[in-house]
Amino acid sequence: MLKPLRIAHFLLVLALTGGMLLPAHAQDNMRVAQSVLEQVQRCWNLPSGFEGHVVIIDIVLLGDGSLEGPPQVSLDSTKAETKLAPLVESAVRAVERCSPFTGFDRLGVAPDARLPIKINFQS
Repeated sequence: MLKPLRIAHFLLVLALTGGMLLPAHAQDNMRVAQSVLEQVQRCWNLPSGFEGHVVIIDIVLLGDGSLEGPPQVSLDSTKAETKLAPLVESAVRAVERCSPFTGFDRLGVAPDARLPIKINFQS
């Protein structure tokens, strides 16, 4: 299973089919995760007063870097969605602002790829 990648205020996990990761693809998946992480970090502004909270956003990226659909608040975060609305909105805005993500072709991502990703926005 892919271990979470923790950098700065983010935790990004590339969710793979069945939670299994083939060793030959682990390094490639980590490069994709790192690329998405770096791009989202540049797009996110933590709203004042929301330090110490976590919101998880689920997205599906296509091989061309576009979003398959709108970012969704993960079921893990739905309990906090109402009281953390500004934090949730800032996380969703960051993902939308960064889309389409770039550089996937350099990382060997197939144009028809579908990449489910969880991003933990944590302050």
